[in-house]
Amino acid sequence: MRTHQATRWTHFITPIGGSIAIAGFFLPWIGMDTMFGSNRSGVSFFLTEHIIPIAPLIAIAFITSVVIVVWSFYTVICRTPWKSTLPTLISGGIGSALLLDAFLLYVRIAPHSDFNYAGKFGFWVTATGFIVAIIGVFLIRVGEADKQSQISVEEK
Repeated sequence: MRTHQATRWTHFITPIGGSIAIAGFFLPWIGMDTMFGSNRSGVSFFLTEHIIPIAPLIAIAFITSVVIVVWSFYTVICRTPWKSTLPTLISGGIGSALLLDAFLLYVRIAPHSDFNYAGKFGFWVTATGFIVAIIGVFLIRVGEADKQSQISVEEK
C-alpha cells in the first residue's frame, strides 16, 4: 500500500524545475560569431543591456523563477506543498510567456544586430525549467495530504 510518505519526493520537482530555470539564466543564450566567441547569458541581458527591448522581459522572468524556488521550498519546509500550486502556476505562466515574447522579439531584432544565434542552449534550459516546475505542481498529491492531516495524534 502506497502512502503519502512514499511519494513525498514529488514535492521537490517544482523547486528543482525553478532551480533549473535559474541556472539557465546564467548559461550562454546567444553568441557572436567571432574568433573569440563572445557569449551573452540571460543575466547579462538584464544587468548590462538595459536599452534593448527584451531586457525587462528577461528580468521579470528571472524574478518569477526565483519566486517559484523560494515559495515552493518554503511550502515544502512547512509541510504544506499544495499551497504552492497557484503561485507556481501564475509565476510559471508569466515566466514562460515572457520568455516566449523575449524570444520572438529577439528573432525580430537579431538580423539587425551584430549578435547571431549560435546554437546556445541557456534559453532552452530556462524554458525547460519552467515547464518542469509547472509539471511538478500537478504531481503534488493534495488528497492524500488532507487525509493524513485529518488523522488525530492518538491514531498516529
